[in-house]
Amino acid sequence: MPPFDGIRAVPPFDAIPSGGDIVDRDGRVLGRHSGHHGFTVGQRRGIGVSAAEPLYVLSKDARRNRVVVGPRAALATRRVGLSPVHMHRAGSAVQAVRLRYGAPAIPCTSVEADAGVHESLVLELDRDVRGAAPGQTACLTRGDLVVGWGTIAGG
Repeated sequence: MPPFDGIRAVPPFDAIPSGGDIVDRDGRVLGRHSGHHGFTVGQRRGIGVSAAEPLYVLSKDARRNRVVVGPRAALATRRVGLSPVHMHRAGSAVQAVRLRYGAPAIPCTSVEADAGVHESLVLELDRDVRGAAPGQTACLTRGDLVVGWGTIAGG
């Protein structure tokens, strides 16, 4: 049994994946990394691969220990999935969402959800965002009031 750190079981060090491929959107191997856990969606610096244009982390594939990279434009999306979601008010109260700490709120369409906990929902944003990072918290707001929150889901 792995040691317990007070929060969750910690896997033995040799069970943590290390070394994997850095690939482009077509799956072509561009380089190697020392562990996908060291990358964040939207990251530009420290990827370790050079190209004609700057590369950004587009996604991470934990099962295959791969990091997918591409141009900045490939990060753009108007849809962001959240799972799970905790609504303090009905979804009709949602006016905007913050996808990163300190980032401005992004207007979004009304969310069809009642107050309570939901397995998942998809936000439709009023403009493109780049690099909605899976695992980060999205804060649903109405003005300065937090009306819900959820974890950004992987794509």
